[in-house]
Amino acid sequence: MAGLAALLSLSASAAPAALPAEVTALVERHGTCTHWLGEPGEGDAERRRDIEWGMCQSCPGTDARLAALKRKYRGNPAVMTVLQPLDPHVEPMGKDEATRFCATTRKPAWAE
Repeated sequence: MAGLAALLSLSASAAPAALPAEVTALVERHGTCTHWLGEPGEGDAERRRDIEWGMCQSCPGTDARLAALKRKYRGNPAVMTVLQPLDPHVEPMGKDEATRFCATTRKPAWAE
């Protein structure tokens, strides 16, 4: 999450205007996905299920959305400064596999 704050801070200094809401939302979602992907869950089945749920909530569609926003804002240097450093392949699995995998995850009690 510190990376997200740094990116948003950088973007604020790079342009006087605010970033488009769709860009800010993608940066936040991408950061959340990256966070869940980096969480340790080995040896703890309950924690692993929590991580899988978090991944399913934040990761699907991030790669395609990032690519679409890069195309849309390719002429906007302030937006590109924020989007360019993001990993274009953060999703841990393909769309069909993610759909099947996420259909079997359950919402943990802490997320209700």
